[in-house]
Amino acid sequence: MDLQNQVTMLFRQGNSLTRIAKLLGKSKGGVYPYYLKLKGKTYRIPIPVTTYSVNEGEIVGIFAGDGWFTYYKPKGEYKGYIAFGKQNIHYANYVTQLYSRFFRRNLQLITDNDKTLKLRMTSKITYDYFCKFLAFDRSTKALTLQLKQINLPRKFLIGFLKGLIDTDGSITYRNTYPRIRFNTASFVLANQLQIITSRLGVQTRMGVDRRWKQAPTQKSPKLSTCYRIDVKSKKDNLLLANLVQSFKIKAGWPGLSQQPPMEYS
Repeated sequence: MDLQNQVTMLFRQGNSLTRIAKLLGKSKGGVYPYYLKLKGKTYRIPIPVTTYSVNEGEIVGIFAGDGWFTYYKPKGEYKGYIAFGKQNIHYANYVTQLYSRFFRRNLQLITDNDKTLKLRMTSKITYDYFCKFLAFDRSTKALTLQLKQINLPRKFLIGFLKGLIDTDGSITYRNTYPRIRFNTASFVLANQLQIITSRLGVQTRMGVDRRWKQAPTQKSPKLSTCYRIDVKSKKDNLLLANLVQSFKIKAGWPGLSQQPPMEYS
């Protein structure tokens, strides 16, 4: 008996959505489409509203840097996560609040192991939202990630760069300014970042690192390519730092001009 018929049978026996999911060993999200046809809507997951704000760009940039989604077929469930080192607990809490406000859901920060925290997002609506802006293969996200278009509002792009700096970016500090670098395994995204920063009046240069790496699941090392986008001069670094007001830069460099926090919208 297929899943739809099983749900129909249990529904006619008077079982609730939660009870049906438990009896079938499925998530409520996996059962809900069939239950919906029988009972009608019981709960509507809020759909994010796109305004192309700085905060929205940051949300997409954070996911681009350290987020991923998997599809758990047995339960018909999309599972999304953003990973943080435990030493970055303040940033993890900041991102959890930012995402919870935007998606209008009480998202949870969970402990994965002794070194890692994860922000958990379980919803196809959330997955579809990120796919609205980003193209990537779920199995090779780092290599295939790119913006679907870069002709986006300036505020959104500034936020996107902020999210990337705070996740996949690296900062080194000189006495009078921070030096900013973007890191990505995607050649397409690397080129897009150079175009975006240029539009903001910031000059960059691209370099390539190739190293042999071996993941725990791999039998032998593989050649890994990483593209680095370095912001060029002191002037360019200061311009970008003050544009994006990065969480990472604010935490490590007191010379950043203190602007009032941007309003969430």
